[in-house]
Amino acid sequence: MQRQQLSRLVRQAESMGTRNPVRVSHGMAVTIYESINRAVFGGALQRPRLIINTYHDMWGECHGSRRRCGHGEHFVKCIRINRDWPNMKKLINVIAHEMVHQWEWERLGTMGHGTVFWSWQERLSNRGLRLRVTM
Repeated sequence: MQRQQLSRLVRQAESMGTRNPVRVSHGMAVTIYESINRAVFGGALQRPRLIINTYHDMWGECHGSRRRCGHGEHFVKCIRINRDWPNMKKLINVIAHEMVHQWEWERLGTMGHGTVFWSWQERLSNRGLRLRVTM
């Protein structure tokens, strides 16, 4: 996948519909991550390792850590993404969801589904994305 604007990716995902399964490649995940980072986070997030694998109990997961030296800086080690998706739109939404967790961890040292997390809902919905993603 080439570098693309998020709005174009969302339009393409919507045109594919909800019954068009997708097997994600690493390059596809990177393109989606970078598009969301530019459009939603102003390019402020540093891309962590993106791990694509088969998971039976989750769509995605953000895994944070702390640096032991210096000031105890928080950083995200990896974002895990399921390999197989029911559709492209769900994939994009889950990556955005995990990136909000990344922002929380790197800025606040905590991540969860509380008030700060949900404060991103409007910013994402203005770009055609959903913060709430269910199995």
